[in-house]
Amino acid sequence: MLDLVQTIKATVSLPVKDTVPRLAGEMNKLHPVYGFRVDLSVSDPSQAVTYLCDAVGKTPAAMGASKFFYGSWKNAFFMPRPCMLRSDGTVDYYLDPDDYSKKTDGTASDVADSSYDGNAMMEWPLIWYKFASDASGSAGYFYCSDRQIDDSYKCWCNRDAGNNIIPHFYTAIYNGSGTSKLRSLSGVRLIPDNGSGNLTAAQDVSNAAANGSGWYVETLADRLLINALLILMSKTLNTKAAFGIGIAAEDADETVSNKSNYYTGSADDKGLFWGDVSGHYSPVKVFGMENWWGCAFRRMAGLLYKSGSFYVKLTGGTADGSTVNGYSFSDVSGYIRLTASTPSAPGYIKKMSFSQYGFFPSEVGGSNNTYWCDWLALWSTNDVFCTLSAGQSLARLGAFENDFTQPNSTSVGITSNLSCKPPIA
Repeated sequence: MLDLVQTIKATVSLPVKDTVPRLAGEMNKLHPVYGFRVDLSVSDPSQAVTYLCDAVGKTPAAMGASKFFYGSWKNAFFMPRPCMLRSDGTVDYYLDPDDYSKKTDGTASDVADSSYDGNAMMEWPLIWYKFASDASGSAGYFYCSDRQIDDSYKCWCNRDAGNNIIPHFYTAIYNGSGTSKLRSLSGVRLIPDNGSGNLTAAQDVSNAAANGSGWYVETLADRLLINALLILMSKTLNTKAAFGIGIAAEDADETVSNKSNYYTGSADDKGLFWGDVSGHYSPVKVFGMENWWGCAFRRMAGLLYKSGSFYVKLTGGTADGSTVNGYSFSDVSGYIRLTASTPSAPGYIKKMSFSQYGFFPSEVGGSNNTYWCDWLALWSTNDVFCTLSAGQSLARLGAFENDFTQPNSTSVGITSNLSCKPPIA
């Protein structure tokens, strides 16, 4: 063990491309370090990704014609578990991952019971990770482990609002619904009468908080980590090709129709991953969650845009270096301003800028099957814009798709999903 400690101390100050592979050679005897490198100059989304550390030699995951193939990743330490999470932030029980209508013991679950005091959520473990860039900005890096390898590894998703490290964080299985309390339940039609759409950001946040302490709409830190894990599993930037196209629309009328005719739980018996890689009328399911992209736009806390710059916040507290507690959808004060350049017009994402805070669009000019394959709708004004993720358009949606809108904008197609970071008392 002494030799291991000396190895870590000797390598912490080295450049990222040298440090982590050397550390992994020692650490993987105890805990794996999975990583990838993205060559930002390569247009082929699969050729752009190279496995690093203990990911080297792994078989990528992919959706087949009728079955999902996990490759080498089925039992990865970061795989979440479906559960019913009580309003007080404690797990009531776990769900059968192949049939959410059942508990793991085979008895009936409450996944579709609107009177249940809680929600259907995915439970994620403690994940330590880092994002980094090379000196020239021509490549981006991601590494993750179940232990903190050095001080550059963070666990922003596992931080409560009081800056405490928590053992689990939770993301919604289903698109949000509920007229006064935002819910994640099966069997709900996604229409405004059921609480899905035509609400402002403030109303969605209020409805999420009505569940109790630690409940909120989904956050930037969670989405960044989960999207990076999708790249890690699939070894490609084309998430639609690897996991499924999702529910998409070819015109505005179909956009409203697709979302308004969707019932949550349509993929309850499809396992943790499911999708259609050839059609666009079925939900995509990744890490146990329906419609991670497609079907509806979803508000995301933690990423704002103003006057040509991105402003980020990775935690509800200030552990990330921000200087304000809580999130805002209309004020960048206290947020961390990113210095990388941003596109001045919408388009397909061609390049991402990697830093310790994650990866963010810095150049457009790609297409729906080159580079990052997804769309960025960004507007060059002095107003504050909040983020919409997931997307709906057939030509534009995917894991990395981002639109920006005014915080008070309302639409049948704009919704919010729950998240929960149970606070430590």
